[in-house]
Amino acid sequence: MSTDRTQLGIDPSACYRHPDRTSWTLCDRCGRTICPECQILSPGGVNCAVCVAETGGSVQWQPAASRPAPKRRPAVLKRTSTRRRVLAGSGSGRPTAAWTVLGVAAALWVIGFVTADLPVRLLAAYEPYGWQLWRFVTAPLVSPSGLSGIVGFALTALFWALTAPQAERIIGVRRFLAVLGVSTVLSSAAALLSGQAAYGLSGPLFGVFAATLVIVWSDVPTRTRFLVMIGVNLLLILLLGGSGLATVVGGLLGGAGALALLRRNDDRPLPKPWTPQTILIGGSALLAVLAALSAS
Repeated sequence: MSTDRTQLGIDPSACYRHPDRTSWTLCDRCGRTICPECQILSPGGVNCAVCVAETGGSVQWQPAASRPAPKRRPAVLKRTSTRRRVLAGSGSGRPTAAWTVLGVAAALWVIGFVTADLPVRLLAAYEPYGWQLWRFVTAPLVSPSGLSGIVGFALTALFWALTAPQAERIIGVRRFLAVLGVSTVLSSAAALLSGQAAYGLSGPLFGVFAATLVIVWSDVPTRTRFLVMIGVNLLLILLLGGSGLATVVGGLLGGAGALALLRRNDDRPLPKPWTPQTILIGGSALLAVLAALSAS
């Protein structure tokens, strides 16, 4: 057939029904060139409309250009339970921030033994130095070197090592730092507003507890685990005199509030991308100023 078309001056690569269309597909029965619109899939291969009609027309003709694309099965996403993510970590890298905070706090605690608690005097938040606003941030890094300070630092350092690195992996370093900053400032402000001194890791530790609790709340076993840890730490604080309860309350509110706001912004974004950060920084600064004025 193609030889006859060549002799007639017809391009053999042109469709026999549409001479203006080039195609390299031939009918498996007659050998004529057919464009995609003229191609018909049949049990014997690709045929032209004439051959399909001659063989009984058992195949319903459908232009190749209008054939629906084959359906693909949707990819199955493997989901990991909240508990498994919390216990194994999210693989977001090394928890550098958590270990750095603990390392600095340990170094300043050791320095306090040989300097008569100089780090506490310079960095803790207490009356009448409330106007020194940097103390609201540095207070968790220092602890007194007396017996109660030793016991308090040892316990908070232990729970910090067990919880904070894992929390940083779960929520990410940026959100971990946000939780850390807000819970630190709010715990220091709460202590000064209640007439107490602010020092030690209790404030940010309970902030980390609260932030992680927001994440795992829907998983009952993990939620119970963190509630038990919070209860144990509260009991220890009461046994040691209860002088840090205001710090604990400030840390809990700061950690839970910061992460809840950031997660709410994920689901329903606020008008500006920087709005959550503005709220967190502005609210923390306002409470710090109020606490500084009350302690001065």
